[in-house]
Amino acid sequence: MSTANASGLPPGVEKLREMLAGAHDSGKWDSAWKAGLTPWDKGQAQAALVSTLSEAKTSELLPTSGRAVVPGMGRGYDVALLASRGLHTVGVDISPKAVEAAQQWLDSQSSAPASSQMSVRAADWFSLEPTQADSEKETDGTIKSFDLAYDYTFFCALPSTLHQKWADTYARLIKPGGKLLCLVYPIGPSSDAGPPYNVSPDQHIALLSKAFELEHHAPPSKSAPERKGKEEIMIWRRK
Repeated sequence: MSTANASGLPPGVEKLREMLAGAHDSGKWDSAWKAGLTPWDKGQAQAALVSTLSEAKTSELLPTSGRAVVPGMGRGYDVALLASRGLHTVGVDISPKAVEAAQQWLDSQSSAPASSQMSVRAADWFSLEPTQADSEKETDGTIKSFDLAYDYTFFCALPSTLHQKWADTYARLIKPGGKLLCLVYPIGPSSDAGPPYNVSPDQHIALLSKAFELEHHAPPSKSAPERKGKEEIMIWRRK
């Protein structure tokens, strides 16, 4: 079990913050992956997501077919979990090294869904535009729209200057009636220190309410011990 250092932060977070210094570019995130500075990586999908997908009151709000996406997918644990639900799931990361690590992990999982149900790609999520139709071939700058998007340690990795882009991109790439599942973490007082930056449900409400309708908001029934009380589930429907 990881323990906090003298600053009160989990191991690796201080070094990660020094390396990134508020940047959102592939070079610095690539450097973090190459240096093994991935303190968010717990080796598996988070308990909060697993319980949200398995419990009827939340599971029934989320699709079981169509296309799903995990921006900032890291090593791909959530990609495999959503694919096992029946969704063709795409992981997107700005770091080519993260994409390489995710592909290696997915390929190593004998119990993972078929590769035809999962894919990962290196791209700047905020620059992607939707294809005009699902039948249209994707290019480097386009991606097919989604029925479900999952956001966990993605929003909290972004400086506030990118928050509106974050909301606008989900609105652009999620189909009308599609869902955005946000695991809001780490909840805490506003601070310029990050990543991860402290976040709040109120931030999400302010950013998403124009294009989305909030269908569910509650603490998850299960959380990792160190995250209990610091995360909440929000399920949004694209208007």
